[in-house]
Amino acid sequence: AVVSTQSTGQKVVLAPSPLYTATDLNFLGNGESIFGESDYINPDDTWQYLYKLTPKMTQDEKSNVKGVSSVGKLDIMWLSNFGEKGRLQSSQLQRLIQPQGELVVTVQSIPHFISSNEQFQVVLRLRNTTDRKYNLHLTLRQLPDSGLVWVGDIKKVVGEVPPCSFLDINLDILPVKSGVWDLGEIGIENLVTSKRFDYPSVGQILVGLT
Repeated sequence: AVVSTQSTGQKVVLAPSPLYTATDLNFLGNGESIFGESDYINPDDTWQYLYKLTPKMTQDEKSNVKGVSSVGKLDIMWLSNFGEKGRLQSSQLQRLIQPQGELVVTVQSIPHFISSNEQFQVVLRLRNTTDRKYNLHLTLRQLPDSGLVWVGDIKKVVGEVPPCSFLDINLDILPVKSGVWDLGEIGIENLVTSKRFDYPSVGQILVGLT
C-alpha cells in the first residue's frame, strides 16, 4: 500500500514495507489537511508528517522478531518558486525492535489528533508474560518542557495481573501546547518482588492549535 500527502507545491509519499500497513494521519476528520490551505513551505519552516504503522504480524510472531526491522521508504517531491522540480527518496527507514520483556506496556487506544486544551484518554495494556502473578504500582512522570500534562493522581495502584495475562488501564492527559509530544515516562513496580520497570516513551500524539 502507498499512502500519500500532496498539495499544489509538494508531495510526500510513505511506502511501507511488506511487514506493515500505513495510515495517513495528516488530515482532520473533515478531510482537510492539518497544514491548512497553504501550498508552500516558507524558508526555515518545518512541516512534520505523521503516519501510523501497524504490524501485520501476530503477537507471537512479533515476540520472535529481534534486531532491526525495515518500515518503509519516504518519497518527497516538490516545486520551487520558479517551478523547478525536486525529488528526494530515502533508503529503507529502520526501526529497532526491542526484545520482549517480562512486563510489556503497549498503547491500545489513543486519538490520532487532538486540539490544545482538549482533555483526552489513553488506554494502556500491561501484559505479564511470565508464569508468576504480578501486583503492580504505577508512577507517571512529566517530561521537561512537554506539551502534555497528566490529569489526576500520578501514582496509582494498578492491582494484580495474573500469569500470562494482561490488564488495561485508562489515563487522562491534557495537552497545553501544539506539536508532536511523547506521552511521558512511566514507572511500574511489582510489589511482590519490589522489581521496577521504566518506560521512557510508550507513544506519541499530534496536538493542533485550539
